[in-house]
Amino acid sequence: CDNYEDSWGSFFGSFFKYWPDCPFPVYLITDNKIYPDQRVKTINLGIDHGWANNMKICLSEKIPERFFLYFLEDVFLTKKEKTERILNLLAVLKKDRVSCLRLYPSPGPDRPYPSRQDLGIIDEKAPYRVSTMTAIWDKEAFLRLLKPGENAWQMELDGTERSWQMTELFLSVWPKSPAIEYLATAIKRGHWQYDAVKFCKREGIAVDLSRRPIETKWQYLRRKLDRMFVI
Repeated sequence: CDNYEDSWGSFFGSFFKYWPDCPFPVYLITDNKIYPDQRVKTINLGIDHGWANNMKICLSEKIPERFFLYFLEDVFLTKKEKTERILNLLAVLKKDRVSCLRLYPSPGPDRPYPSRQDLGIIDEKAPYRVSTMTAIWDKEAFLRLLKPGENAWQMELDGTERSWQMTELFLSVWPKSPAIEYLATAIKRGHWQYDAVKFCKREGIAVDLSRRPIETKWQYLRRKLDRMFVI
């Protein structure tokens, strides 16, 4: 939505820097504003209907492709992507009738996938079987999981439970071989994250700091320590 306009420059700056040969059309879903780049097709909905409703409208009416690769706007690519591998994984998804193929193991698979050593199966009852982190989706499966009024986080929790009734395959790459590498997430609780700003400045990627505060270095260190001691 327009409220995240200040992240668009950094998102697309990292996206086109690390995936310059992306062979797919690139869509930005938002309310009224337009990102001024000919490589990006902005889909304006006029008003923000809420995350799930926005996604349903766009996937049903605005985006013709059957399969799509989903990104949140505050997830920044950090390494050059290999188009050949992503196209190969898309072919697997189509051939094997996979509903979702996670390109970064967040979380990763639960058991091997017999057809491919580089992929694993996410169990039918796995927590976070549905994630809004970067993955290739079959549009039809994604639309079945959507519930009007939900936000992205509710989709992960409640959508996961809904997915337990689906017998289709959910796959993921293994932790040792992600197909896409990124920094997630750059904005939390209305603040730019310290490491995201540092990354953008180091990589020469524009970052708009005029609209929201930055997490302090001490807040960042405290956050890192908290992660270390989570059991």
